[in-house]
Amino acid sequence: MEILYSFCLQILSKIFLTLPTKNKKLKIWQKIQKQQTHKKTQNSLPKIWFHCASFGEFTRVEPLISELVEDFEIFVTFFSSSGFLVLENFFTEFEGFKNTKNELYLKINFLLLPTDTQKNAKNFIAELLPKLVVWVENDCWFNFAYELKKRKIPQVFLCAKLKNYSSRLKFPAKFFFKKLYSLVDFFGVVDQNSKQNFIKLGVENKKIEIFGDSRLEGLLKEKVTNLPQKWKKLKETQKTAVFGSLHFEDFQALESAFKELQKVFFLVLVPHETQETEFLAKLKKVENSLVVEEFGVLKSLYSVADFIFVGGGFTKNGVHSLWEAKIYEVPVFFGPNHKNSQETTGNDKNFVVKNGKELVEKVQNLSGFKPEKLVLPESVVAKMKKKLLEQAESKIFK
Repeated sequence: MEILYSFCLQILSKIFLTLPTKNKKLKIWQKIQKQQTHKKTQNSLPKIWFHCASFGEFTRVEPLISELVEDFEIFVTFFSSSGFLVLENFFTEFEGFKNTKNELYLKINFLLLPTDTQKNAKNFIAELLPKLVVWVENDCWFNFAYELKKRKIPQVFLCAKLKNYSSRLKFPAKFFFKKLYSLVDFFGVVDQNSKQNFIKLGVENKKIEIFGDSRLEGLLKEKVTNLPQKWKKLKETQKTAVFGSLHFEDFQALESAFKELQKVFFLVLVPHETQETEFLAKLKKVENSLVVEEFGVLKSLYSVADFIFVGGGFTKNGVHSLWEAKIYEVPVFFGPNHKNSQETTGNDKNFVVKNGKELVEKVQNLSGFKPEKLVLPESVVAKMKKKLLEQAESKIFK
């Protein structure tokens, strides 16, 4: 199966690198893959390489990286080019919200992961020579993992998830993932269910530890507490609603609600994808609203809201991150497809809406709303850091 995988990936890699496309993300991916080079630095610090599918996964380990960056040279690779699109906005100011992360991001080497061919894996690892590799959440690639194992470079999973319905647990994929996970030295998982599912794929119990989800810890640290003057003035005169990560399916379900809500609220509309021109055109027709097309600003915009709607709940893939919104302790609504989310609680059933009419009714009946306060029982980041250094200590400090 590994031979077939490598052969197919090599063919697909050549196709996608040369495929004519109008897709913005694929165009950027092609451009970076063709032009990217890793320049060796003069930094004598040991290297830790974190791999993330995209920017969302990066945010889960960002608090950990901030604690490591002074003692290690940090490399972060993305599978998706959208990670780079988000980064571009972090070096700008948007609507008075200033980025406070420039200093950290300038200390990190960001790269796009080459396609997972045997040749690419050998060349990339030989050039980078990390002392430790961290696969974040779910994204791990066989030829890279195999080359790391051959070179005896420790590799660990952090924030790892494996849900019951995952295709990784089913035939024939499970045989491939058993082989893949046998190459990894340690698994830091988010919950007991994930631990049991990794065990089903042959991972030894002693290699797994439940850390919980580090994302909430990072979000609470980043919470915007001082609004820019522009938004303060707006909130003094008008209530504000933020609709974040909107898909076209969300818009279709809620279109009737916009017509009612715009009479009372200034609507901040943030689409999940900015390439869907027809969808953007429809959003821009909504009165008393601002359509935000910039990547990476949604978490800050949530701070201005009197209520929030998080998109994705009317799509087959399900609702996007609720914690990003919930930390501001205002009502957070979302659509009916939320089974994919680990960020819901029993109280959230009152904030699920099936259509625009139901959203309007629930917004009109918010008197007596008591916010859910998100708290951390203990630092997930501290546990991850301790285990990470334990796993790599003999390699790093040789």
